[in-house]
Formats: sequence, structure tokens, C-alpha cells
Amino acid sequence: MKDGSLIAWLLEHSGPAIRYRTAAELLDPRPSPQELARVSQELEQSPLVQGWLANVGLSTGDTDLHGSKRTCFENAAGKLTQLGCHRGMAGYDACMAPFRRWLAEQVERPSIGDWSPYYGTLVAAALARGGYRDGAICSWPPSTTISARSSGHVPTRSSPTSWSRPTSVCRAAMGWSGGWGDATTATAGM
Repeated sequence: MKDGSLIAWLLEHSGPAIRYRTAAELLDPRPSPQELARVSQELEQSPLVQGWLANVGLSTGDTDLHGSKRTCFENAAGKLTQLGCHRGMAGYDACMAPFRRWLAEQVERPSIGDWSPYYGTLVAAALARGGYRDGAICSWPPSTTISARSSGHVPTRSSPTSWSRPTSVCRAAMGWSGGWGDATTATAGM
């Protein structure tokens, strides 16, 4: 099957997520804004996306951010971006808004708890993957996080130098990669 016929087949025979991602990422020339809006709306209204949007909890407690449950933020947000959801989609924006506010509050806190750097990085990376590149997301972690880790007040799996520097979360989400252990790749797998 040639590329053109494969893309046409995907657009005709696949579900909303593959149809949207094919139209948005593979079609050349790009579809009209109206066509892209149509497949975007189809994706947003699909039962699969609606189910994952329902999984995104509005609480930012430790058990709601990280874990193996489908309702944990890291899993639900990751699945939504895999399906093609991103900034600008109304339902996705509404679900991500509480986490954007929470992250901004974490940056403003004078004292950062033991696990805040980890959870903040987890949330910032998920938001950056979803297309948000503003405020606290691209300035995470705050300088208080770096100094807290360096002083030994925060648990660490490796040396303080492997912790991300400001803007590294955005760089990792945009596909930049350095060597393993590089400051900007430390957040990519979290």
C-alpha cells in the first residue's frame, strides 16, 4: 500500500482518534480548518475520549496524581494526549485547568514538601505534552525546588544535578533529548 492510499484508508476506516491524528499529523497538504475542526469535534465527542476525560480527577492529592489506576492524573492525561487531545479542545482544557492552577500554586509556595518536586514535574510534563507552554509549566521547577533538593530536604533517586532546570519540562515534552541523565531528559520519563 502506498502512503497516499494508506492515509486515505486510515481516514475512511479508523475510529475518531486515528482519523484526527491522521488528518492533523499525516495529511499533506493539511486539511482545511473546517475539516480539521470537524474531526477534532468528532474526537472530543467520542466515547473513548469522554471516558478518559471522566477519569481525570479534580483533586490533586498524592493518590490522584501518581499511581497505576486509570483515574490517576498521569495515566488519564497521558492517554488523552496519545488520543490526540490538546490545548484548545474545550473538554480537555476544562479538565486540565485545575492542574494548571495547582502547578502555579506550587511555584508560589515558599516551602515545598518532600514530594512536591516530583508531582510538580509529573503535572508540568503532562501539561506541556498537551500543548500548554505558559507560566508555571515552562518555569518548573522553581528555584526553591532546586535548593531544597540540593540541601537534602527532598528525597532523590540520583544526584541533584540530574534534576531538571527551568524550561526543561517544556523541552522534554517537545521531543528534545540529550544523553541519559542529562538535566533535560530526567523529567521525560516521569
